[in-house]
Amino acid sequence: MNIRGLRPEDDVRLREMHAAMGFGYPFPKLRVHDVAKVLTNAGDRIVMAEMAVPIVECYVLVDPGEGTPGERHANILALDQAVRVELKERGYQWRMADIPPEVEKSFGRRLIKEAGWFKTRWATYAGEI
Repeated sequence: MNIRGLRPEDDVRLREMHAAMGFGYPFPKLRVHDVAKVLTNAGDRIVMAEMAVPIVECYVLVDPGEGTPGERHANILALDQAVRVELKERGYQWRMADIPPEVEKSFGRRLIKEAGWFKTRWATYAGEI
């Protein structure tokens, strides 16, 4: 087994492996500065890969005493759209947010319905670098 950096000619093999896994998530868009390593067997055939693409974590800070609930909601939507536009301009593909359990049911539903977010069905794990 050998670990090496990703090469442009590896794309076809990685897409084959991605499709064979059948999980349904889109193939990651890699940029030049993203981190990607492949593990090859004795015949230099890729048998495993790990790709690290940037994802931003979004936080919303709200003054609960400012405006009505409806105004705060409209402001959150406008602010979220402005942030989304800038993130896209900077080349990000994914964003995520952890929603506290106290507001997840109501706020999460609004994010999905009105702001284009979705709730993943996968468990999220974090690791310090």
